[in-house]
Amino acid sequence: MIKLAFWKKKATGFSKNSNVRDIKSQKCSRCGKYKLIAFYADEYGGVKGLCKECRKEIEKTRELFPI
Repeated sequence: MIKLAFWKKKATGFSKNSNVRDIKSQKCSRCGKYKLIAFYADEYGGVKGLCKECRKEIEKTRELFPI
């Protein structure tokens, strides 16, 4: 009997030698870097996708509401 095994490739990213960015990361609305982001609405109704560092800086001057 011959057993065949098929493995699915995880969709978490590409090889480390590749110049292509990680699939899980998205572009931050403020700094423009590809990082893990969370979406927030400001007091004017605008939606922003912010990384942790940018969120901390913006929360000092504006109120953010998580979506």
